[in-house]
Amino acid sequence: VALRLRLARTVGTAWNGLSAQEQLSLQRYLGGLLSMRLADTVSLASAQREFARTRGADRLAVPLSHALRGHLHRLRGELSPALDAFAQSDVSLPLALRAHVTALAQHADRLAHAQTLDALGRGADAAPLYASLRDGPSVWAAPYLTFSPQP
Repeated sequence: VALRLRLARTVGTAWNGLSAQEQLSLQRYLGGLLSMRLADTVSLASAQREFARTRGADRLAVPLSHALRGHLHRLRGELSPALDAFAQSDVSLPLALRAHVTALAQHADRLAHAQTLDALGRGADAAPLYASLRDGPSVWAAPYLTFSPQP
């Protein structure tokens, strides 16, 4: 609960370039990612349902909803639906905004997408996603680099 309140305060004040609704979408997404990391499918499903109610309310709601749905399917072992969801999860935003709001780089989503492709025997399709984890200098990408096969 304290983390959610801290996220709400931070999201509500820190990031220029995002509307209030987009900040709320980002907060939901971050809460969903936390649930994913904890393997809490109930909370992750709840976060994804919250997105479904506001679908289309902003430019982040639809792709971030797909990302959380992909993580949920992946946790449940449903790889084909996870792959479909991840394929629709890329947030199309200017690079400057992605750099300013580091969560929108979607490292966790790209890694899960690549791992899902690998699990389905599609390593060649996964390679560009793994490579994208090394794009650009970012301390936020560092935890994901260990999962990325080296060229």
